[in-house]
Amino acid sequence: MEENTQNEFVVEKIKERPLNKKKLLRRSLISAGLAVLFGLVASFTFLVLEPVISNVLNSGEEPEPVTLPEALNEKTPEEMLTENMLQETQATQLQETIENITLNDEDVRDIVSNMEMSRENYEKIYDSMNDYADELKDSMVTIMAKSSNVDWLDNIEVKKNTTYGIIITESNGTVYILADYSPFEKASIDTLTVTFADKKSADGIIKMTNKKTGLAVISVNAADIGAKKEDRHYTISSLTGVNSEELVGTPVVVLGSPMGVQDSMDFGMITSVFNEENRVDTCYKVLQTNIFGSESALGFVFNLNGQLLGVITNKKSGSDMKGVISAYGITELKKPIEKMMNGVELPYLGISGVDVSDEAFAEYNVPYGAYITNVEMNSPAMKAGIRQGDIITNIGLYNVGSYSDYVNVLLKMNVGQTINIKLLRPTGNEYKEMDFSVVVGQAE
Repeated sequence: MEENTQNEFVVEKIKERPLNKKKLLRRSLISAGLAVLFGLVASFTFLVLEPVISNVLNSGEEPEPVTLPEALNEKTPEEMLTENMLQETQATQLQETIENITLNDEDVRDIVSNMEMSRENYEKIYDSMNDYADELKDSMVTIMAKSSNVDWLDNIEVKKNTTYGIIITESNGTVYILADYSPFEKASIDTLTVTFADKKSADGIIKMTNKKTGLAVISVNAADIGAKKEDRHYTISSLTGVNSEELVGTPVVVLGSPMGVQDSMDFGMITSVFNEENRVDTCYKVLQTNIFGSESALGFVFNLNGQLLGVITNKKSGSDMKGVISAYGITELKKPIEKMMNGVELPYLGISGVDVSDEAFAEYNVPYGAYITNVEMNSPAMKAGIRQGDIITNIGLYNVGSYSDYVNVLLKMNVGQTINIKLLRPTGNEYKEMDFSVVVGQAE
């Protein structure tokens, strides 16, 4: 009996603690109150700090478009009219003064005999031009592209290609450089190093390229050149505002590697200006000089007023004279360059054309406009039904009186935009007005 009692298990019953409803209600109320208080503090903090945070985070979302500085010699029509009137008055006064002066042959011989030009004079002239060229170099940079390839023996081959660039503007802490990128067009670039005139170097980024011209816009972070503005020693090039066709006879300096050697230079003049052949949606002008250089010449053409006139190209020549230095006129490149600086793709319709001459208008009643000489296969213009021989007179709200007008209006359009083109199509002895809706494509 005792043995059985010792083997019995003790059975315990655990009772749940009685629920204290008052205490639970008090805790719930405290939690809810703290939640409301936290919400009020968070809302107040958001309302106060949100504008400040938004300004910081959104400051770079929609930057203002980068534009090229206006040329120093670009004048308003009123200024040009006043200047022309002043020049005409001065010319009249000078002519009257000359007519009142009488010189015989002996007087002329005396004047000429007193004009002495020694070797020292020539040295001074060339020294002065050399000093001027050194000043221009402050706006130029050297660009080196490094690319690496692995050969069939697993050896790493590093290639370096060099070109020249010109500083065209600075905006929002970024330096923009125009360069001929043809030396490394086919290279797979690993690094791009930009070296300025003071030998400081920084990494460069290709913003955009233009296959038609072989030009590229390269950007450099200004802070990488110098933390403070006074530490950055470079000059922004002044771009001419003169129409390229008016530059014939202008004395020029060519810098870069016009002779095929780095940092070479030469002097001469612009002898002719012609249109780029096979131009599509462009009206670039090519400046030809009397300077003979390398067929692989690179660099820039400046006038004697410190202004950039053109970018040397070895792809174009207006004659059969090999080795003559030619350059793309900078005036006609300004609008495409601005689009490239802002990373905006160039518009494309696929139209080549010419101006309608006064003779064609007078003798054959050909209307003024952009006369289409060719339409590229599968281009937006061809898909819309535009043909060779059509004459464009309007694009949207813009009048088109010449092929250059067409190009300038097209540069105002954006890729993907639908535009209305009004043109005249020859039908027998008459011209039929037609309208076409075209979607703007993207240039390569």
